[in-house]
Parts: sequence; structure tokens; C-alpha cells
Amino acid sequence: MTIDELKRTWNNIDTRSTLPPSSAEGIEQRVALHLVSSTRDKLSAQFYRMAVICGLSPLMFIPLWKFSHALVISAVCFFVIMATLQLVLGLKTDRIDITRSSIKRALESTVNLESLRGKFRIAGMCLGAPLLTFLGIVMYEQNDMAILIGFISGVIIGSIIGLIKNARLAAQIRMMKEELNDIDEY
Repeated sequence: MTIDELKRTWNNIDTRSTLPPSSAEGIEQRVALHLVSSTRDKLSAQFYRMAVICGLSPLMFIPLWKFSHALVISAVCFFVIMATLQLVLGLKTDRIDITRSSIKRALESTVNLESLRGKFRIAGMCLGAPLLTFLGIVMYEQNDMAILIGFISGVIIGSIIGLIKNARLAAQIRMMKEELNDIDEY
């Protein structure tokens, strides 16, 4: 439940309503237990999760050490850089605070976050493409069709997951901007 949904639900509660009192109490309990999170909180949590995933991803390359030391070292460097970039995005998202700054400043921070995320995405693609090419060459040199098919399948599935994740993050940032615009209009 987002803050906007909570606001709508809270504003729709009528004391003369036929709704049982337990629904208002349920909303109060959810707020008190911190079960309601804002779009900003969800977005920063996703960035932190991605940082952890990037931090743990080099473990996948341990079996490839015997094939190519340079590949494993390159992959570790890539994932350390990506984890750092995701951590920076998470910290930037946490700094967007409408309770301590103006709505205009929060909106500017959100636009800057969106721009920074775009730059980091381009950097990730520029660093990741050579790494994928290097990994593909190492897989091809193994002269095993199953390994090559697994690599190609992984690239395709990973690309699809990445595109879906990117679309969701972009939608959440867009939603955050819309929420701030709605607040600014009042």
C-alpha cells in the first residue's frame, strides 16, 4: 500500500459509514507498524537489493577461474562498480525528503536521480558489453555446444529480466514525480 492509497482510503472513511470500525483500526495499525511505505522507500529498497545482488554476483564466476583468470577478475571489478553505483542511487533516493525540504527541491532531486540513473545505466551497459563478449569468447573456446547454448540462453533471459526491471524502476520514479507534482499543485 502506497502513501497515496492510504490517503485515499483514510479520506474515504466516513464516521457515519457502514464500514466496520475494524477497517479504520486496520489502517491505523498498518501505519503504526510501518507496513505502509512510500514510493521513495520502495525505490531505495530496490536499489539496495540490487547493490547486494551485485555484491554477491562475483561468486557465480568462481567456477570459471580455471578457464580464465582475466575473465573472473574483470567480472569481479564490474560487479564491484555496479554495486557501488546501485548503492549511490539508493543513498540519493534516501536523501529525497519532502518533510525537511520543499516540494520543488524534492522534485528537482527526483529528476536528478532519474538522470543519474540513466547515466549509470549507460555506464553499466558500456562496461557489461565487453564483459559479456569476453565471457562468450571463453565459453566458445570450450568447444562444448551445451555451454554455448547455456550462455546464449542466459544472455537472452537476463536481457529480458533487465528490461522488465528497468521498466519497473522507471515507472516508480515516474510515479514519485507525479506524487510530488500532485502535492505541489495543492
